[in-house]
Amino acid sequence: NFVLIDPTLKNLSQEIIELLKKLVGLEAFSLAFSSVQKQANQKRAMRKKQRALQTVANPDIAARRKLKRHKNKAETRKRKIESLRPMYKAKRHRSNALKDLAMVE
Repeated sequence: NFVLIDPTLKNLSQEIIELLKKLVGLEAFSLAFSSVQKQANQKRAMRKKQRALQTVANPDIAARRKLKRHKNKAETRKRKIESLRPMYKAKRHRSNALKDLAMVE
């Protein structure tokens, strides 16, 4: 997942890192920084593992999540196309609210 990062935020964080290196020393900073990165990677791996286990244990929840993600992707794609081509109007799905209220089968 590629996320655009604000350049000012990136510059500020680099300045802070350089300042910390000067204050605590390169070796101490490197050790602390690597341990923090290792912990973050372990947490990320743990979350990924939990998600995979939940998919196996609760396939209905996983399927619901997948459908929601697909729907969001489709909406994002429609918005992007509309912004690129203003004269093009993406089809909107009609809500089934009235059909749900009616007791017709």
